[in-house]
Amino acid sequence: MCAPGRGANMAEHLQASLLKPGFRKAAHLHQSYCVSGDLPGIAVRQVRKTMRVHMQETIKSRRKPSIRISRSDHQRLSALADAIAARNPELSDTLFSELDRARVVGDGSLPPETVRMGSTVTYSSDAGETRTVTLVFPGDADIAEGRVSILTPVGAALIGLSEGQSIGWTARDGREHALTVTAVTAPAEDLDTPSAA
Repeated sequence: MCAPGRGANMAEHLQASLLKPGFRKAAHLHQSYCVSGDLPGIAVRQVRKTMRVHMQETIKSRRKPSIRISRSDHQRLSALADAIAARNPELSDTLFSELDRARVVGDGSLPPETVRMGSTVTYSSDAGETRTVTLVFPGDADIAEGRVSILTPVGAALIGLSEGQSIGWTARDGREHALTVTAVTAPAEDLDTPSAA
């Protein structure tokens, strides 16, 4: 374990690693320091912010489509991404990057054809397959029932997309994929109360 009082140096070490190839290494170091307790909270937040900026630059280089997220979804998903940061920093930063680049709109202003939490989405994959899933929070996930967690690579890729948009995403095994949203059905409560705030 590192000696006390070296948190600032560790933060500098982590940030420096982001300037070199190997973002996964930086994420691993970040996780190790957080678990060991050697990195002060303020330094952890600073490093996470730097990592998110790095991820945003990667997203821009891939020319991802513009996305829209409701204010309530944005708040809940930000809290969720923060809660999983220590045990799964890479997934946390992926979700944060999507949230950071999204246009946040009022809950009643999100078009029904835009994917939000609870939406049922039909998409086609680059493998020629068509799937219909419902995007849910982790506690409601059930792959056998077609309920996909936002904390999966494909779930994080779907949030905020609209019908007709395509996006690339990386599976847990590192393979690159692409999907195109072909249909979106808003959650039942939104259909019942379209002007809900």
